[in-house]
Amino acid sequence: VLASGVVGAPLLLARSRGVKLGNGSLEAMVLSNIVLSFGLNYFQTPFFFDVLHMRYGFQVSLRIDRNPVFLYLLTMPYFATYTAVASFGCRYLARAWRPSFAALGFLTFPFILAFVETVSHATPVTAKIFCYDDLQLALGFGSLCYGIAFLLALPVW
Repeated sequence: VLASGVVGAPLLLARSRGVKLGNGSLEAMVLSNIVLSFGLNYFQTPFFFDVLHMRYGFQVSLRIDRNPVFLYLLTMPYFATYTAVASFGCRYLARAWRPSFAALGFLTFPFILAFVETVSHATPVTAKIFCYDDLQLALGFGSLCYGIAFLLALPVW
C-alpha cells in the first residue's frame, strides 16, 4: 500500500496515455527504482546504524537487518522523488550551462541531494523518532558516502 503509487501510478498513467510498454523503458525505470530502493536500504542500513550511529525512537517488531520493513516500502517514494529531482536537475544543467560546468554539476548534484536529505530528516522536530548520535558526522561523512551511492545510481535513473 505504501509504495503502490510509485509502482502502479506510472504504469497506469502510461497505459491511459497510450504509451506502449513493450520497449521496457517505463518498466525498467519502475523496476530500477524498486531494486535501488530495496538494495540501498538493505546494504546501506548497517552502515547507517554501525558507522553513523543512526537511531529510531519507535518500536517495531517486523524488521530486516534492524530496519523496519515499512521503511523499505517508504524508501520507494523517496527514491522516486530523488529520481525526478535528479533527472530534472541534470537536464537543466545540461541545457543551461556549458558542457564542462554541466559535468561538474552532474558530479556534485548527488552529494547535494544526499546532504539535503540528511539535514531535512534529522531535525529537532524528529529527534524523538529519528536521530544520529553525531549529526556532524552524518552530515559530512554520511552525506559523502550516501552521495556516492546516488552518483552510482544516477545513470540508472
